[in-house]
Amino acid sequence: MQPKRNMGLLIVNQKEFGIQGLLVETAVKYAESNKHVLFITEERIKNVTPDFLRNYNNAVYRKLKFIYSKSSAAILLKLNEVHGWNFTPSLVIVEAIQKNIDDMNTSQSPDDAIYYYSTFVASIFDAVETFSRRLQGRCQCILTISQGCFDDNLPHELFFQQGNIFSESVLNSSQDVLDILRESLALG
Repeated sequence: MQPKRNMGLLIVNQKEFGIQGLLVETAVKYAESNKHVLFITEERIKNVTPDFLRNYNNAVYRKLKFIYSKSSAAILLKLNEVHGWNFTPSLVIVEAIQKNIDDMNTSQSPDDAIYYYSTFVASIFDAVETFSRRLQGRCQCILTISQGCFDDNLPHELFFQQGNIFSESVLNSSQDVLDILRESLALG
């Protein structure tokens, strides 16, 4: 079965956690439209201004779930647990997937990196597809990856249309990300 390559957006960033603030702002604005967002990251959220956070009420923040995980296995287990929660996300954000690929690829073999990347991303997209069925609509996904890991000849084209791969340098605001998601949804 061919994966739905337009359900995901891949952002290539120069720094490991360089766009965390932009992603959190995107998640909050997405939740403002009364949709649930699942945000998976390794580090605590710290790149968001208090002024931005004060602009939204508690109802918006109840639509957000943050999962802090340091391993790919833990992320996949948490995604599986979400199915049992009274919470079905319309957007899943997974930050810094290169750390999870490195975590799995202890041999540092390029072939193993391709295998682990493919397995990890496919598992995330399986969860996103399950959420879509539960929503009877469309769940979308944003993944971020470092430039170095992106350049490692991983098979991105299996999962992402070329038009859904962006450098962080072209994303100036959360509105840019939301516009891309909206356009992707219209095409899907």
